[in-house]
Parts: sequence; C-alpha cells; structure tokens
Amino acid sequence: MSKRFLPKTMFLAAVARPRYDLHRKCCWNGKLGLWPLSQEYIAQRSSCNCPKGTVCTRNIEVVNRAVYKDFLI
Repeated sequence: MSKRFLPKTMFLAAVARPRYDLHRKCCWNGKLGLWPLSQEYIAQRSSCNCPKGTVCTRNIEVVNRAVYKDFLI
C-alpha cells in the first residue's frame, strides 16, 4: 500500500422500500445491510504493522458473478 495509490473498497448494499407495519404500528426505514467486498486472511510473517498469526483483511481484486453469488448465498 502506498500514499499515491489508495485502495478503494467496494460495498454490497441491500435496501428495500420503506413500509408501515399495521400490526406493530411503526414504520420500517427499508435498510437491510451494508457489507464490504473483502476477504480475511492470516498474516504469515510478522511486520511492524501486525504480528504473525493475526487476522487481516484485503480487498477482493476482481468482483464478478461468482463473488456476488458467494456473498448473497
């Protein structure tokens, strides 16, 4: 990672139309969730940023049909 090229994380958002529930007498805002398209990995070597064995995250390089299917199912 460098200062010149900052990584961009893609997010998967699920929303729906806001609805009013007659039984509960309340309004639902329509927001379901927001998930980052990233993967977790275990650090193999120690560095000044994280010791060996810690769980780190990195962006998924290519987001295609298979990646979306894994996140949705």
